[in-house]
Amino acid sequence: MRRARAFPRAALLVLSALATSGCGVEETTYSYFLISATIDQSVDDDTLLMRLGKCAVEATTSIRIEGRDLPCHRGERKLGEAQFTTNLTAGSVKFSVILTDINLRQLARGDSAPIGIAPGKTVPVSIVVKSTEPQPDGGVPGG
Repeated sequence: MRRARAFPRAALLVLSALATSGCGVEETTYSYFLISATIDQSVDDDTLLMRLGKCAVEATTSIRIEGRDLPCHRGERKLGEAQFTTNLTAGSVKFSVILTDINLRQLARGDSAPIGIAPGKTVPVSIVVKSTEPQPDGGVPGG
């Protein structure tokens, strides 16, 4: 009876050792980014937020462009936060925060500079969103 119990224990030890050794399988390493978006001080946030339909964050890498909703806090200059994860081990990511009205017309946008991918690290990213609406003088902000 003791031998019957010893075998399963031995098998568990062998399986455990194989699982922890990796068995030649490469370990995936991820890079994490925490994106925080705020409205620029020059923007009339009351008017902008009245028309706001959707907030989104877009991540551009050398491989693809990935977008997701950004949960915006209405009535605050701090719009919200989003997370992005990649298993790329080199290169960079550029983030864009885009605010649209209910018809998906762009109201405001903010872009980060390209940010280096750092496997195993969490990188904070702050983006300031500026209006893309034409100004009363006929110009476009920042142009």
